[in-house]
Amino acid sequence: MTTNKHLKRRARSLAASTGQPYATALRRIRSQLEDRVSSVHSPTPETVVQCSFCAKSEPAAQRLVAGPGGVFICDECVESSAKLIAQSGPEESAQSRAAYFDPTIEVAMARLGGLVRRADLVEDQIVNAVRRLREQGSDWTLIAAAAGVSIEYLQERLDRSKQPRSY
Repeated sequence: MTTNKHLKRRARSLAASTGQPYATALRRIRSQLEDRVSSVHSPTPETVVQCSFCAKSEPAAQRLVAGPGGVFICDECVESSAKLIAQSGPEESAQSRAAYFDPTIEVAMARLGGLVRRADLVEDQIVNAVRRLREQGSDWTLIAAAAGVSIEYLQERLDRSKQPRSY
């Protein structure tokens, strides 16, 4: 279900349960979402961040720079990126993009382990963010709407995270 459909469904439900007009319920939910979403991306002192490119943790990196949407990059990756950009022209960029999106079997296999590790890290970040929001008293409906998924999907995801991963 898309975020918009979910939002409309929540607004209809709120309007029906409180007797408010639909437009008022929708404005109220959107206002709450804006407040909640801005707090989701605010780091807390317990937040452990890492480079989104090399997965180096904050203590291991000399410096981490925050980007939009919770993305971080370390000083080494910035330096490597700057060198790559300076050394490559438009032809190399096009070739590099093509190789990335249509890799050989060997390259795809070599990437797979890193992708799984990053997926696990992202999954852990999602679970921790949802748990923090729930501990702070956030409603499942607001969390699900901010994530753009159903409440059931979020709850299933949290249940799966309690099970040990087997590799």
